[in-house]
Amino acid sequence: MKLTIGRKIALTLFLLIIVGVNGFLCVLILGVIPGVIAAIILPLIFVLLLWNTFFKPLVRKNRLEKTGIRTTALIKEIHETGITINQDPVPRFILEIKSLAGDTYIAEATFQISRLQIGMFQPGNTIPVLADPNQPNKVTLDTGEA
Repeated sequence: MKLTIGRKIALTLFLLIIVGVNGFLCVLILGVIPGVIAAIILPLIFVLLLWNTFFKPLVRKNRLEKTGIRTTALIKEIHETGITINQDPVPRFILEIKSLAGDTYIAEATFQISRLQIGMFQPGNTIPVLADPNQPNKVTLDTGEA
């Protein structure tokens, strides 16, 4: 997902509104000094959770689409994470990756899959993945959109 200038502005305004409302409520409820401290810490926690849940996987996927090594992976296990994006599940996979040299290793990955394609992502199936050349255990689904 590429952020257009409009989306960047909307995201910035949204975060400013959250920080402003949060700061006002914290000062109102806790008093000035604890309120200011809470107004700084709470948005940081919110942004870190947002980053780790949604944006970090997108950044990794974009980087791997440019620099990743295309290979295949055998799905060994699939686990529910409880996360959905646009009603599509984001499960955690235990994968057996086949490297270019021919040897295999185990990696763990979490990525969004379409509800319409759930049948493709069952244990025992082989899927295309992109592996990080510097950290081979960091993988993402190869959608062929690069």
